[in-house]
Amino acid sequence: MRSHLLSTWIKSQKKGYGKKLLNKILSECKAPYCLAVYEENRNAYRFYENFGFK
Repeated sequence: MRSHLLSTWIKSQKKGYGKKLLNKILSECKAPYCLAVYEENRNAYRFYENFGFK
């Protein structure tokens, strides 16, 4: 499986949708994973750090 974008609308953020979606992706896809986040997007950085990404 290859995904090029994972995002949620601003109105849908902080409601658990991104967490559910990423958990589903991680449970169904084999590692290794590649992740890129805009440096200025601190919310996304924290979100992915909570999943163990560095």
